[in-house]
This record gives sequence, structure tokens and C-alpha cells, in this order.
Amino acid sequence: MKSIKDLIAYLKSPDQDWGHNNETVVIDEKDLPIKGLNIKANKNLQFNCRGDIKFLDCNFKDLIIGNNVSIELENCQLNKLNAANGWLKLVHCEVDQIHATSNTGLNLHFCPNIKTLRVYLGTDYSKVYIENCVFENIFIGAYNGNFDLEKSTTKNLHFENYNKIEKTKVTFIKLKISQSLLFQNSNIGSTEFHSCDFSSCEHIIENSIYDKASYIDILWFNKIYFERSEKKQRGESLNIPHRTPYKREFYEAYRMYKLIMSSCKNRPDEIYFKAKEYNAKLRQLPWRFNLLADRIILTLNKYSNNHGQYWFIPVLWMFLFSILFYIFFVWSLSGTNGLNDGISQMWVNRVNIFLFINPTHNVDSLLVSNAKLTSNAIFIDWCFRLISAYLIFQTITAFRKYKE
Repeated sequence: MKSIKDLIAYLKSPDQDWGHNNETVVIDEKDLPIKGLNIKANKNLQFNCRGDIKFLDCNFKDLIIGNNVSIELENCQLNKLNAANGWLKLVHCEVDQIHATSNTGLNLHFCPNIKTLRVYLGTDYSKVYIENCVFENIFIGAYNGNFDLEKSTTKNLHFENYNKIEKTKVTFIKLKISQSLLFQNSNIGSTEFHSCDFSSCEHIIENSIYDKASYIDILWFNKIYFERSEKKQRGESLNIPHRTPYKREFYEAYRMYKLIMSSCKNRPDEIYFKAKEYNAKLRQLPWRFNLLADRIILTLNKYSNNHGQYWFIPVLWMFLFSILFYIFFVWSLSGTNGLNDGISQMWVNRVNIFLFINPTHNVDSLLVSNAKLTSNAIFIDWCFRLISAYLIFQTITAFRKYKE
């Protein structure tokens, strides 16, 4: 057995290892906390520990924590911290890199500058608790432990090869992400997000499932950032105006975000992602006869109101089609001589356009002087009624954007 004094002597020595696996350190409270150490060598603290060891105002280079070690660091600075099979608590510390693996118990409190946190290879006995910390990068990999992050900010949050198991609890509360949110080869399952701010970060999705998570009181996407991340994922340049070919489609990502917005009762963004989903589906559709009906429907919806987003587009189309079809209608009446005469007659009777635009109009009220109905005029009138009814429906659909 060894004492705290032996531990301090090892820390001050140039040695990296300390016969660590078979050593037991007995804690005497009068020797704690250990203060003011400035350790420039890499240190491997993997030993059995009877009690908690506390460091105060210390500087470390690279520190490895393992076995049954229980350590608390306060107001300390570290270059790199590897933690496995131990219990570790950091308060008001600055760290370049934290790598937590295996059965690590990790608590981070009020740490103002942690550049990178990597959490991997945990078990359902592992526990990570974080509050009021500032990160640059958080990477969550093949981790199966409990993870609780509250009131913190990070530039990047990346889920990589992460598959949440049901018996663990993973919660993010009041997290703000400023640069990127990445899901890569991951299934985040029933992960919970509460009062998080995703409005300023890019969203990158690669072969992942994330629509089963719980999203409560989320500040969602700034469309500009989402469009930028979409271009990145397609392989497009953000600085070059011309478009390069798609490298991958966002269809599944749009569909999942649509389902997320629907579960959050966020109808405007649900419609936004529905439009993105259907436009991506239209790009993916092969040119086959059996898919021609789908292509026609998606194309009409895209150019009429962009799948329920814009009410003014069908109104504009309605006005243009009214003028065009009314010219052809007057031209096709018996008693008019050619297209030029039809246009002149239309101009003389231009007030009738406002009658013509009504799909329930009376055809007889539209007849110009000395003109009679013909089969062509009736057919043109029927076509316009069909088109105008569709455009009116599309206008009403877009007006229901904010209504359940």
C-alpha cells in the first residue's frame, strides 16, 4: 500500500508508470487536497484507491485515469485526459482533450474551456454528467452509458457510429450548438432534447435515424444554415455560383425532419421540410412510364405553390392563365377574324377577364358582339375552369400553412 505522499512523489518524478495495476493508495484526509502541482511529464494513474483524491490548482500534461481510481480536479489545466474504468470529476477546469471510454464515471461542472470531448465504448453502468460547460467539439461514438448534458454550449456536436440502447438515458437540456450537428451511421433512439438551440448550426446527416428522439421546446433551424449544410452534403461549393452534380440526396433527412416537426406541432417547418422531401424525391424519380403520374403530380405541386409554401405563386399563375385563355376563348368564337382580331376584341371587352377568372362564370356573359359559341370555345373554357379550380385549391392549401 502507498500513501498520498508516495503519489505526490511519483507525480513530481519523470516516471510515467507506477506499477499502477497492483498498487493501492490509502487516502488520509489531512493530506488533501493536493495543491499547486505543475506536472510536465505524462502520468498514468491506474491503481486501486480507497477514497477520493482531490487536486486543486494543478497543471498536467497528459493524464491517464483508470482501474478503480476516484479523482476530483478543481481549477486545474490539462492538455489531454484519458479516462477508463474510473470516476472523475472536473470543476472549473480547462482541458484540451477528454477521452472517456469503458466504465467511466465523468462529471464536468462549470468548465469554461474544453476543446474536445470524446465519449466512446461505454456500458450501461457508465455515467456522464455535464453542466454549465463550454466546448468546441463533442463526439459521441459507440457509447451505451447514461449521458446527461445541461446548460452548456458547443460549436460542434457529432454522433458517429452511435446506437442508443433502450435501458440507458441520454438527455440534452439547454444546449446551444453554433457550428454543426452531425449524425453519421447512428441511431439516437429515444434520446431527449429539451430547450436546445439548433438555429445557428449546420445539419449534416449520413445514414442515420434520429426521428424517434424526443424534442421539447427546441429553437429550430435557420434556413440559411440548413441550405449551406445541404450544399456541403451534395458536394456543392459554397463559394462557386454554378451547381455541381449531386453526390447524395437529402430525401431521407428531409423526411425525418418533417416527422420531427410534426411531432413538435411545428407546422411551418413541417411544410418546409415536406417541400424539400418531395423536391428531392422528384429529382430521384427515374424516367419510367409507370412513374409518370408521380412525376406529373410532384412537378405540378412544385411549380404551383412549392408543396404548400407560397400562396402568391398560384395567384400569379391564375392571373396569367386568365389572360391567356381569355384571348384564346375570344379568338375561338365564331365571328372573330384571326388572332389579332381576338386580341383586339379581348382588349375592348377586357373587363370580362374578371368574370372569366371565376370558374363558375356564365359563358353567355362573356360573348363579344356578333360572336357565337363554338366547340373550341367551350373546350377552352372547360380547360380553364379545370386549371383555375386547381390553382384556387393550391392557394387555399398554402393559406393553411399556419393552421392545423
